[in-house]
Amino acid sequence: MGITLVRLHEVQVESKKQVIVTLKEIAMRQCHRAATAILLGTMLSVLAGCGGSQHDPLEKYYLLSANVKIPYWQTAANGLMRAASQLQVKGEVVGPETYDPQAEQQELHRLIGLQPKPAGILVSPADPALMK
Repeated sequence: MGITLVRLHEVQVESKKQVIVTLKEIAMRQCHRAATAILLGTMLSVLAGCGGSQHDPLEKYYLLSANVKIPYWQTAANGLMRAASQLQVKGEVVGPETYDPQAEQQELHRLIGLQPKPAGILVSPADPALMK
């Protein structure tokens, strides 16, 4: 994947177990980001491989995530919009601007109920249990 530099701050830690949990959380976040990037890349590759003539200009693809204003999701949004433009379809990034798993769940239900139905919804769940 690459090397990630982590800036450590002085904090009072009650036990070594807390430090291990914190490092584990950082590793989990990095894995989640990598998996999301791979999934987004796969989706965009599939969309790009479909060929421009097989898509209806009214098709709309959504990327749903929490915290959509952070640079990571802004980069993903740029990729989605570029792919949508190349395919002459519509794309939109939706979700709460802050980390709010319940708002993300509500947005998923809104997308599912849209008419016309979305051509595709890519979801990066903040809380996978809420998306069941």
